[in-house]
Amino acid sequence: MTDETPPPVHNPQDPKPTGHRWLDMVVAFSALLISTVSIFVAYQSNQSMERLTRASSWPFLQIGSGNATDDGVPQLSFAVSNVGTGPARVYDFEMRVDGQPLPEGGHLLTRLLLACCEAELEAAAERAGSRIGAMGQDMSSPVPERFLAPNGDIYALAWPRTEQNRQLWTALDMARQGGRITSTVCYCSVFDECWIAHSNSFPPEEVNSCQGASPQSTH
Repeated sequence: MTDETPPPVHNPQDPKPTGHRWLDMVVAFSALLISTVSIFVAYQSNQSMERLTRASSWPFLQIGSGNATDDGVPQLSFAVSNVGTGPARVYDFEMRVDGQPLPEGGHLLTRLLLACCEAELEAAAERAGSRIGAMGQDMSSPVPERFLAPNGDIYALAWPRTEQNRQLWTALDMARQGGRITSTVCYCSVFDECWIAHSNSFPPEEVNSCQGASPQSTH
């Protein structure tokens, strides 16, 4: 009984030897180069698709304020807008007056007026008989712990001007225009990319997460 070595199995996709060593090396090198280029092209295509997906889901929050509605009605407002292409997960929001954060809890407009314009608030309250009477009606909405869709807005505060609150309203508007009132919001994309946006600087600052990266929230 004799041992016989089985013939090598030939893969039809392998380059056929030509019998010339240098030519065989060129063919093998060409096949390797084509494979490498194919892998590189596939990688680049995958990277491009990933960037395109992230771009189509990219939130961009801006903090704004104003003293009139689109119709020209006098109204002080502080809002957060998503001008990006994807939804934003809003984690924290804070308002500051003269660099100091507002105390937590309670009526937002009252806290804001006490921080910026306490003398004006007390004088107006004395004339009207109460702080509520001096301020009139306002509208507010919590900003943190919410999803904000593209082209969406959250109004942290909207305060219409009336004849009764005109002086107090003007005092707050002057503080706003003077840059004494600033806001900060921390938010993330659906891919857990996070940023902190400031009302007094641009663009938003990229952070690892909103856990401990932003100041305490103001509801």
